[in-house]
Amino acid sequence: MSFTTYKGDLEGFPLDAHALVQQYEGVQRQREFYAPRYDTPQEKQSRLPDLRNLLYWNPNINTMASQPNTLDFYTGDQAGRYLVVLQGLAATGLAGSTSFVVEVKQPL
Repeated sequence: MSFTTYKGDLEGFPLDAHALVQQYEGVQRQREFYAPRYDTPQEKQSRLPDLRNLLYWNPNINTMASQPNTLDFYTGDQAGRYLVVLQGLAATGLAGSTSFVVEVKQPL
């Protein structure tokens, strides 16, 4: 829930002692997330570690049951198990989601 007062002090509004009070920016503009590209031989040979924990973000994927989509992305260099979460909205407004785990292993 978001509560706002003109003075910003919630004067006269009692909060539960266990409530978490946190300021946030409200509605935020769309952000661009970094995704590496390995188009050139120099980029492929780079030894800079990729330590991202958000591996792929794309808010504008359009799919249809009759036309399957393939999404390609690079994993980070940090070995571990990553939870992949897919969420979407149908043209009718119906929401759907699924998730699965991807494991990134150390190079041999």
